[in-house]
Amino acid sequence: MKRLLSTALLCLVTSFASQASAQVNVGVDASDPWLGFMNVFELPENGGGYVFGDAWGVPDLVAEFTGDDLRLSPNVINDPNEFWYQNTTGTAPDPSNPGGPGQRGNKNMAASMYIQDDSLLGENVIFSGNVNAHSFTSAHTTTAFIKEFDGAFNLLFSSTMELTTAGAFTISLEIDDIPGNHVQYGFETVGENVWSTDVAPFGSISIDAVAAPPTPSFGSYSQNFESVGLAGTDPTALASGSEGDIQPGSDGKHGWSTFVNVFDGSDNYKFGYGTNPAPNEDPPAGFSQVVAGQGAGGATDQYLNAFSDYGCCDLAEPTQQGHGNGTDMVQTNLFQEYEVGSDDVGRAIEFSFDIKLPGGDQAANALGASGSATAEMFIKTLDPNDFSETGRTDVDILTGIAGLNDATWTNHTLNFAITSDMVGDVFQFGIESTASNFDPTGVFLDNLNMGDASSANADFNGDLIVNGEDFLTWQENEGSTGALADGDADGNGTINGLDLAVWQAQYGPVPQATASIAGVPEPASAALVLLGMVCLGGTRRRVR
Repeated sequence: MKRLLSTALLCLVTSFASQASAQVNVGVDASDPWLGFMNVFELPENGGGYVFGDAWGVPDLVAEFTGDDLRLSPNVINDPNEFWYQNTTGTAPDPSNPGGPGQRGNKNMAASMYIQDDSLLGENVIFSGNVNAHSFTSAHTTTAFIKEFDGAFNLLFSSTMELTTAGAFTISLEIDDIPGNHVQYGFETVGENVWSTDVAPFGSISIDAVAAPPTPSFGSYSQNFESVGLAGTDPTALASGSEGDIQPGSDGKHGWSTFVNVFDGSDNYKFGYGTNPAPNEDPPAGFSQVVAGQGAGGATDQYLNAFSDYGCCDLAEPTQQGHGNGTDMVQTNLFQEYEVGSDDVGRAIEFSFDIKLPGGDQAANALGASGSATAEMFIKTLDPNDFSETGRTDVDILTGIAGLNDATWTNHTLNFAITSDMVGDVFQFGIESTASNFDPTGVFLDNLNMGDASSANADFNGDLIVNGEDFLTWQENEGSTGALADGDADGNGTINGLDLAVWQAQYGPVPQATASIAGVPEPASAALVLLGMVCLGGTRRRVR
């Protein structure tokens, strides 16, 4: 079975991998030729079975444009027949009481309003828009979709997002370049049919007719702290970010920020404060300072000292004691922050840094010198509405960084994948420490670099093309440890979703300027003919 899957993937990529997919942005435009299709199902309590499907006019779905605004509402059926309505008196069935206002619908309607554009074959399609208002009850849902069908309109692949609140949305799908396939994007509204006079209580959804423009990439960051003012001489140097940031649209001085969460001794959340500009002060002012003398590039180089907020918190206030009561856990975050844009989807990000523990006369301040404090270097994304984490990769500084000591600097790299569901999220990278009772947390950092993973490589079998064969290698070893030949694209020794993200980003021929091509034979023409014959038996799409 594995050999058949491998052959199918190889067929697909051999035929089409030489054609690089272009990103095509599509949206909601009233002037486009929108189509309608209705699939009708029994209610769940009646088994939920499929009844029929047919092309319907867009107004019959119900969907309508008002200027640049698209409004989707529950489907209306004004036919009292018991096929469409549960004829009841009160809650009891009553065939003599025909359907009409107030009667519950008897079918589940899946109304699709869509654009079919087969010119999108072979492209990376990004569908975006903006929900202006959402008042649907739980009885109805609307989902944005991109779908790829075969020539007989059997669904092959799709990307979907249920639209549950007001705000922008973006989904993407890489479409196969297979002649005869079909591409559709649009909206599906699902729920029971209602009588025309009963529509209002069920609500509706309103969507911008103009797609939300893509937000820019957040670029990269590099910092060695050599041009940052020292602690005690320039208290705002870290907050102003005097070097490193190249975020598009910024002034080049996007700086470091802080946020603190405080938990009681049972790990229950108590309170938090921030986001605030990072200070550049000596302890116990809290968080961070730029100092000189032990930098990674030489004895006089500058570096960042990161530590807990030992000023936390007001000892006169019983609910806000932090370090002072000996049991509260103070979680201190020092970070750079950006917004994930649609242009960032598919990026494999790496965050590399030099790190060491304080030594000499500062050894007592080092993380782990005493007490039970912990600290992690991290990359994460957060929902901008409630700041819950939507993605994270991290490393425990004391247990996860090989060779960490207080005498020499050690380099470490974190990797992170940007996916389409992260567009609009907050992107952060930095250090997080958790400590109580003034336990030492000092960590020295230098030469921080965040950007695209230039060293990542998803050509696991070394054949100069990132394709289905490489995906199979990753799939067979996911969750284990290994090297490049086992599917470890980012070189961290673990085979996981980060490596899959690199495979997605690098899919296609390896640039020959950086690849050795000696000893790679051209396949014999007879083998190509045989491969083409095998491909007629079926294909399997590359995973996105």
